[in-house]
Amino acid sequence: STYDSVRLIVDRIVAEQGGESASFRSAADALNTLSRQEVRRRLSVHAHERAARPATEAAQESLAAMVREAHRQVTAELTEHAAGLVLPEEIKKFVLQLLGPWMMVRYQRYGQDSTPWRQAREFAASFFEGLRPAVSAYDAERKRAHRARILHQARVRAERSKIAPEYVNALLVALARYLTGLDQADANVELVESPRARALDNFLDGLQPVAAA
Repeated sequence: STYDSVRLIVDRIVAEQGGESASFRSAADALNTLSRQEVRRRLSVHAHERAARPATEAAQESLAAMVREAHRQVTAELTEHAAGLVLPEEIKKFVLQLLGPWMMVRYQRYGQDSTPWRQAREFAASFFEGLRPAVSAYDAERKRAHRARILHQARVRAERSKIAPEYVNALLVALARYLTGLDQADANVELVESPRARALDNFLDGLQPVAAA
């Protein structure tokens, strides 16, 4: 190392103290050479770090842009499907903390034109369709089977969540309870009003951007 080299030169100077001046000049030249080498080494390291910094910053900005785009796309999808629905808080939490983040990760990992993103969009459409009341006895039977599939698929997707398992389970229990309530309401389909346009519920404003791990 540079330190060891300098120490050897100093030891040499001390050992030759009182000797010819040429020895001192030789040692001084050696120290001067080491100093120049150390300066060049540090300048090279600094230049390398400066060159790498823009690339790192560009990568970080690219990632941030992708996160923002995924958030925009998912919010647009969910807002379209949730239009006209008034949902209980438990179902809103499921959308904001499980469904929405899962969709954002799919978008970032696979891209807008990918099969996984298309499947995520299809699941979102299917999910919200299951939250709407039946409009006929036939529709009630169809929706009962449809909601059972939704619950199964939601459980599969929730298994990959990084949220605490006990909290995920609480959200799934709430979803199952809500879907069961819809099935029971649909049992008397002649009493069920057709879906009507309602004031827009802006609960999706609470959807936060999520970066894929």
